[in-house]
Amino acid sequence: MPRRRKVHAGADGWTHIKSGPEARYIGGDPKPGQPTRSYEATLAIYKEWRGRLLKSEGWENVKTFAQTILMPEVVNSPRGRITKCVCLGLGSLDSDIPYRDCHSGYQLALLESLMEVFGWKSSSVDGTVQKLGGVELYAQDPVFNEIDKRILTEIVGFNIVETPLGFERIDSLTFVYAPHLSNTLYARALTKRPMLVFGNILELYTETTLKSETPEIFADHNSKHNQYNYPFTGPGNFKKFGMKEEYAAFSDQAFYYRSHSGENCLLED
Repeated sequence: MPRRRKVHAGADGWTHIKSGPEARYIGGDPKPGQPTRSYEATLAIYKEWRGRLLKSEGWENVKTFAQTILMPEVVNSPRGRITKCVCLGLGSLDSDIPYRDCHSGYQLALLESLMEVFGWKSSSVDGTVQKLGGVELYAQDPVFNEIDKRILTEIVGFNIVETPLGFERIDSLTFVYAPHLSNTLYARALTKRPMLVFGNILELYTETTLKSETPEIFADHNSKHNQYNYPFTGPGNFKKFGMKEEYAAFSDQAFYYRSHSGENCLLED
């Protein structure tokens, strides 16, 4: 049985979950902050974060999973291949919340690395989406500042959309990338029944103290999809393995993908 998590709202406006996902914003109307670094400095730091992730054991395991299972069974499935990727709630690469920019950087690094494995590229020309490989890429978060938008569009290849247009792009052939997204927004995305999801482990909303006002949405998605948890050496080995940032970025996160074999299972790393 999953261990129970204690939940409390902090004075900073975030929900803090002990032994669970990182803090999530729950109040007010989030807005972009003023950049504290130049575009060049932020891009250099992001490349450093991505380099660390690519050297991690966690990424090696995820890459193998993506190549051997997601590519043939989901991304390029003969029963219907993925045509869109929608990234929700990534956060800013230049956040004034301690360590939040690092977590967002690791999360973007994972997504960009998966896109390379999947062979996806996309760009925006004169406001129109250009498909390369048949996949449209969208990112939505009201906290994106101009530097975030520039990196996401020029370096990674996303089209930035305003809230709630990202949700409107989701359909049954979509990869929803939403690590640590708030439960209300997560439920809203799952109601579109996307083919592939990376986000909070759904048992958090059905079997623990982190309750949702719509638990049936999470339970239904969980019952109809295979699950692969982000693989770690273990939270107790942060310092030894130098993976504190990686764990904070991906703790209690999992891939959920539609099974074409008729069987659902929890895959172990």
